[in-house]
Amino acid sequence: MEKQKILAIKNYEEYICIKIKKQKSYYEFLFSLLDEFNEPIPDLYDEKGKLPNVFEISDKFEHYKGDEISIFEFIG
Repeated sequence: MEKQKILAIKNYEEYICIKIKKQKSYYEFLFSLLDEFNEPIPDLYDEKGKLPNVFEISDKFEHYKGDEISIFEFIG
């Protein structure tokens, strides 16, 4: 997996915010993170079996919540 460069980390009272750069391997990073906390991997694949192109996404919000973790995904 391609390494992700963390651009910023903010430690808030109730959560930690990590800012990463848009990269080709973004979904690998997200899926690995969800897998680490035993959370289901979302089915984001299109009819051709391809993941969305993260570079073509200009505005997206998603929330993944489980027993151990809550992940808010913002792409802009």
